[in-house]
Amino acid sequence: MGYLNNLKDEFNYYIKHKDSFVEKYNGKFVSIKNHSVICEANTREEAITHTIKIGHAIGTFLVQYVSRSNDESIQRFHSRVYC
Repeated sequence: MGYLNNLKDEFNYYIKHKDSFVEKYNGKFVSIKNHSVICEANTREEAITHTIKIGHAIGTFLVQYVSRSNDESIQRFHSRVYC
């Protein structure tokens, strides 16, 4: 289950750099892979769809809503089916 560790690492990266993310992407969804933002979108669905279109497989990137709130949540999608 190495991909889960990778996603946890990406989430920890987001938390560590949250102030920078909020400054640049507040109110947006970002896809993060290898400690880099690879997509910025207005909705979770747009972020997932665009990130897949540019060649990244589900489970290999983190989609995170950026906000000042400390109420962080994690949702894991293991297939192309999401709600």
